[in-house]
Parts: sequence; structure tokens; C-alpha cells
Amino acid sequence: MPPFEQPTAAENQQRARDYLQRFKQQPVGHYIAGQWCATEGAELFANINPADNSPMGKVVAGTPEDMDRACTAAAEAFPEWAALPGARRKKLLNRLADLLEARADEIALVESSDCGQPIRFMKQAAVRGAANFRFSPTRHQKPVTACPCCNRSTPITPCVHRSARWALSRPGIPPSCWRPGK
Repeated sequence: MPPFEQPTAAENQQRARDYLQRFKQQPVGHYIAGQWCATEGAELFANINPADNSPMGKVVAGTPEDMDRACTAAAEAFPEWAALPGARRKKLLNRLADLLEARADEIALVESSDCGQPIRFMKQAAVRGAANFRFSPTRHQKPVTACPCCNRSTPITPCVHRSARWALSRPGIPPSCWRPGK
């Protein structure tokens, strides 16, 4: 499709259905410590399309134990991540940004179906998420004397907060926009 032509609403809805089909096949689970967690026997809830109340799939309800496992896994992985040379971290985060940009259209359609936001806004959010991953490694190249969010002194980089409360308290902000280290 030429860049100046926009898909019709019907075409967008069909593409969204195609992208969302995989979520109807099995519940969306949790990815912790580099592995998808088992979903058998887990409590599930329906993910509903706000536009028409149709079910888009099932999602595993997180538990406090899931949160503890995720936070523990992040804490255990952090020393290895922190020990990577900055150039390597930058390369990995830029690769992640490339992948987000490559799938910005899919992310926009899925997120629009999930939260009811306009597709153009969600596509911008996906691109912004990629920009955040590109920005983070360059931000840490200069010494920082205090974390901008909690004012704790840190030698080189702002501190990393392991708080799910931060993410859970911001409904409507798609995960593609969350910034690493915040």
C-alpha cells in the first residue's frame, strides 16, 4: 500500500483480528526469568475488546507469588546486565527498538483493540517506546550524581526500581512505552 493511502476501517479490523488470532489459541501467560510460565490450572480472565465487548482471548491473572518470582528474577539478572559494557547494552537496546519499530503496525492494531485508543496514537506509542529504548543507553553515558526519581546518589546510572506498583498504577500506558530503569 502506498504511504499516502490509509487502510479502511474494515481492513484495519481484519488485520487486527489476524494479529489477535494467536491470543485466542492459548492464554497469555507470564514471561519470567527467560521462560513462559505454565498456564495450566492458573486463574484466567477474559480480555475484552472495549469497542464491541467481544472476547479477544484469556490472560493469566498474576499473583503475588508471580510478582515475587519476577522481581527476584530481575534482581538476579541485574548484575550480569550491569556488568555488560555500555556499548553492548546499547546494541541490545537498539536491537529491541528495531524490533518494536518493525512491528509498530501490529502493536498499534493489537493495543488499539485492547484499550480502545486510536490506531494512529498507538502506533506513535510503539514508535515512542522504541525511542525510549534508544534514549536510555545514551542517557547513561554521562555521570549522574542522583537518581531523578528518588534523589539517591548513584555513581554512573540512575537507580533501577523494582516496583510493579509503578507499572500497575499507570493504566492506559502500553508496555511498549515503559522505560527501562524507571
